[in-house]
Amino acid sequence: MTWFPLTSPDEVLVKEVPGDTDTQAGLVRVLIESLHPGVNYQFEITSQSHQRRSRTIQTKIRTQPLCTSELFIITDQEVSTALTLRYTPTPLLRSTFDTYRFMLSDPEIPVKEKAAKDHERKVTFVDLVPGRMYNISLWTVSGGVTSRPVERQDRLHPQPVDNINATSITDKQITLVWDSPQGDFDSFEVQYLDAQGRLIQNFTYTNAITIGSLRPYRNYTFTVVTKAGTDQSIPKRSTTISSSFSTRESVPGSLSSFEPTDVQPRE
Repeated sequence: MTWFPLTSPDEVLVKEVPGDTDTQAGLVRVLIESLHPGVNYQFEITSQSHQRRSRTIQTKIRTQPLCTSELFIITDQEVSTALTLRYTPTPLLRSTFDTYRFMLSDPEIPVKEKAAKDHERKVTFVDLVPGRMYNISLWTVSGGVTSRPVERQDRLHPQPVDNINATSITDKQITLVWDSPQGDFDSFEVQYLDAQGRLIQNFTYTNAITIGSLRPYRNYTFTVVTKAGTDQSIPKRSTTISSSFSTRESVPGSLSSFEPTDVQPRE
């Protein structure tokens, strides 16, 4: 057996395999080591008996390239339909390859590629679904042969709600409704300050909520946040949307008891 890189045909290496080597299912298995990742090699095999040789069989085989790049994912709360990938280079001295290939888990999203020597190590995917979790894969590619993938997972920020309205307002209770955002989401968080200035947080899985135990004739500002994911699945929050409403006036509260504390002849 002889082999050499197609780019360096003078670098020929040779290995002899005994003719009585054990076979598995009629195949002879020979390990060729110390090859360079991503390089296209030509192998030539000739069988020999005493001084007579068979015709030579030739084949071209490219080794699998390496991918040692680090992949960083950038999402923007203001732009919930795009994500940007930044990556460190895989040294060309360690592996021969032509391009970097990037793919998301949604098959409808086109694959993106960057040349191996491109100095702008950034790729942006647009027109994505807000709040959705994506699996992200990076390969190096050499002559159509891909490396093992570098895989990451991240979620886009969900979109904020719209048109917060109060459908019912009493002296102590307000019912809020809003338009659900596009994309994926799991719940909504509603925040406001109570009469003592404490931050109150309420959660709902629908686009409506009733807030009770309020003070009469008081102005309240309610802030609604869309949430996608859970604590175990990369939670992301949208930007905040706020609206203010005032509770109705109310009569004073009635006494719960009435009794004298001291009785004298004239008072």
